[in-house]
Amino acid sequence: MGKHKKNRAVNIFLVLGMTAALMTGCNENNEESAEVIEPMETEEVYATSFDIIGGNDVMPIAAYYGPYASNYNVDGQSLPDYITEEYWADMAACGINVMCHSITDYSSAPLEVEKNLDFGEKYKIAVVVDDSKVVKMAGQENISMEELTTQLSKYMNHPAFGGIYLIDEPVTSYYMPSDSVTRNLERYKTLAPLLNQEIGIFTYSNALSSAISEKWITWFEQYLREYCDTLTPRFLSYDRYPFDKIQEGYMDRYFYDLSIVRRVADDYGIPFWTFIQAGSQWNDSQNYFDTEGYYPDEGEFDWNINTCLAFGSKGISYFPYIQPYYFAYAKSTDFDFERNGMIGAWGNKNRWYYYAQNISKHIQAIDEVLMNSVSKGVIASGEQAVKDTSMAEDVMLEGTSWRELATVEGDAVIGCFNYQGHTALYVVNYSQEYAQKVNLIFKNTVNITMIQNAESSRLKGKDMILDLAAGEGVLLVLE
Repeated sequence: MGKHKKNRAVNIFLVLGMTAALMTGCNENNEESAEVIEPMETEEVYATSFDIIGGNDVMPIAAYYGPYASNYNVDGQSLPDYITEEYWADMAACGINVMCHSITDYSSAPLEVEKNLDFGEKYKIAVVVDDSKVVKMAGQENISMEELTTQLSKYMNHPAFGGIYLIDEPVTSYYMPSDSVTRNLERYKTLAPLLNQEIGIFTYSNALSSAISEKWITWFEQYLREYCDTLTPRFLSYDRYPFDKIQEGYMDRYFYDLSIVRRVADDYGIPFWTFIQAGSQWNDSQNYFDTEGYYPDEGEFDWNINTCLAFGSKGISYFPYIQPYYFAYAKSTDFDFERNGMIGAWGNKNRWYYYAQNISKHIQAIDEVLMNSVSKGVIASGEQAVKDTSMAEDVMLEGTSWRELATVEGDAVIGCFNYQGHTALYVVNYSQEYAQKVNLIFKNTVNITMIQNAESSRLKGKDMILDLAAGEGVLLVLE
């Protein structure tokens, strides 16, 4: 079950390893004492997590298109049945702890969904159930509570049950109008609150971004607020893929959406989750085309995750985890199973699987802090970072100073957090291509716990030089 969390004190000041960071400003005998920092007042923290994955301190890392039983053939050979020990073990091994969507429907394939739930229990992964019988009730004028609870009772008490998959990218009459009645947001105005509030189970839904057209920038916030009013979600999820349209002005829209989602989620007292791009060149229209390069690379992939974390995201979702077979349609080669998906439709592990496996170790080392912190704003340092975040006005802090931090040198975005009264900084190398140094200069000598590449160390000084890989993020907590 999903849980809403408020304040919880957590102590992460532990020495777990060594780091390449350099701090200066102390004498050889280390006699200069750190200034006693006046703590901030603790604030209410909004976060949603699941008991089976470890509770409130563990960040949800979700897979969209989780294991399902394939019923499709390629050249006379069946694509794999993904509801097996092998594929569930692989999912756990790359750090995923929530399966937020599978094309396997409980109403038509209950045994397969029950297998997923059992594997979820074994591997400590929350399973969001797809059940068309429940979702179809959204179209009824009067929903029978007895009928609804009878259907839910078939699986909702399973230890791995995480909730019900409700709707992906619902539309309104003005925001991406669609002929599909099932995608109309208004359709869920009775069912969603009934599930979320009265019955008290988690429902998974995902909002659109502003990426579809220029005119939708002005409607985006209105759409999100209508989305929250109608669905009463426990978290606000949306998808924005920053590497699908690499063009002038596109990155500022990426950060604009992040800032608006952050503001709306905060106003509604819920956390927000972000989608991460595992590959590219989606194919919902099921056309045949040849792949034009494989992207994002690891620096871009990490940058996508780390910029979201710097803005305060408290959950991420990989899309797609398992590649739908029609996402692999090609011309000259018939199929390209490496174009997108952490797991290709042929059952192969793609590069994004390994990227996720690497960064998940880091997320698991820092999530206890981030899940218990309140975002206070973001600092941009460097010409490109300042330019790209220019539309995120209400999130960006003026200059490069905040609390103990005097200034920043280098190309970076820095998330500034209240961690149970302490200053926490999430420093992200803004370059997606190159490693670089970022220099942090503090107003006085400080004691810092730093977590970089999943390793923790204690440092003391006034100037801090970070060696960061492309797109890398490092967490600093000041005592």
